[in-house]
Amino acid sequence: MSWLVRVGLIVLAMAWGGCTSAPPPPTPPGPAGNPATAGSEAPAAAGAAGAPAGPTAPTGVPAPGGSRVLVIGNIPSENVLDKSSRYVPLCRYLGERIGATVRFKFEPDYDTIVKGMKKREYDFVMPGSLGYVKGQPAGYRAILAPVSRAPFYQGSIITRTDSGIATLSALAGKKICFCDKGSTSGYLYPMVLLREHGLVAGRDFTPGFVKGHDNVALNVFLRQYDAGACYDGAHREAFKTEPEKAAQLQVIALTDRIYNSPLAARDDLDPALVASFVATFRGLASSPEGLEVLNVLGTNLTGYVEVVDSDYDGVRKMLQYELAQEEKK
Repeated sequence: MSWLVRVGLIVLAMAWGGCTSAPPPPTPPGPAGNPATAGSEAPAAAGAAGAPAGPTAPTGVPAPGGSRVLVIGNIPSENVLDKSSRYVPLCRYLGERIGATVRFKFEPDYDTIVKGMKKREYDFVMPGSLGYVKGQPAGYRAILAPVSRAPFYQGSIITRTDSGIATLSALAGKKICFCDKGSTSGYLYPMVLLREHGLVAGRDFTPGFVKGHDNVALNVFLRQYDAGACYDGAHREAFKTEPEKAAQLQVIALTDRIYNSPLAARDDLDPALVASFVATFRGLASSPEGLEVLNVLGTNLTGYVEVVDSDYDGVRKMLQYELAQEEKK
């Protein structure tokens, strides 16, 4: 049985067994020519691909007097073994204020969470910007977005500092890893950036997919790939306890700005419930307890702001451009 399958089974047992924590398994090194994997979207984001989760990993704490169960779809940005116990205070905080039992359903990648949106499996969902654009027609609308230093972030192209690769033009003939095709900052925007500089996947460079921003940083660090695409700052986050390793990676290019990944609500929810949800998230930064909970959702978050669907029209345009270029091949 592979280590990924074993981790997935452990996660499921933890989730249904009361969210008790367990030490994470060691990350196996990637053999030459194969992507290494860690757990890892998003900068101010509450969700990201890359954690070795099973297809479902609900985490929940019953709220006093709350008979309704609210399911929040999410793509964890870290190993689910680390995340599941940390989400317990968040579930409790939200449940007590909304009057419901809150459960997070962790998904392993963007494609899975978009499929879940199309099946309307979630009451609320954190699918990433591109995931939102793809899943929104199924009946979801953006209501909130996290904020750290700014209400937007950027994708980046990273290389090792000793690689001799400091410009995009130097990537010709190289191997570049991406998160997965559902990632905004770890695929779509960087792919458009490379194309704008005359670099086409399969013709000018060899692409690979490693399922997560942390994994991109890890694979570039281990020299499995010459370069990688991830959100700006992912390499520092991946090696936050080992800054000397982060210092061996560099950003050689940034994409256009991307509005922070939205939190979306299903369109048939009671407006009063959605309003309560929005008010609760917007109030997170107003108390010590709320700030502690906010830290679970992302590094350096300062709060949440309200957003609307049209804020993600830029992502839609990028997607349309990339699809049009693919059709020309």
